[in-house]
Amino acid sequence: MRKTLSTLGFLWIAICHATPLQDSIKIGKFTYKTKKAKVFLKDESYHCNWFSLYSQNGEHQAGLIIEAKRNDTLFVSGTYQIESNNFIAKNYYHFRHSHEPDSSVKTFVQNSKGKLELRSFIEFTDGVKNAIKLPNH
Repeated sequence: MRKTLSTLGFLWIAICHATPLQDSIKIGKFTYKTKKAKVFLKDESYHCNWFSLYSQNGEHQAGLIIEAKRNDTLFVSGTYQIESNNFIAKNYYHFRHSHEPDSSVKTFVQNSKGKLELRSFIEFTDGVKNAIKLPNH
């Protein structure tokens, strides 16, 4: 599962530069461009739906996996919330091993220039919270 999450993360970065931007969303006083992409992750045979946020000048800010499926089986699902100046991404991992996380919550906080910064990354394994230490925090 860790390999899968790492692979999905690297793929997410690659996709962010390959798909045209679409609609927009407002968080606080700043507007961000949104992009939805569908990709096939060959190593895991997942069909993935991604959601990403970009600044107005096209710089990637945040994103999450909305859905990762193989055939009719859902392996990852995700949602997001906007609270004041925060973008909160939640992912749920289905069909995992008992020692692997069952969900994660990433909180991106908007700075004064409108850039979204990852301030909190929490994983849950069988209901037990594990805050991931972030660099520079």
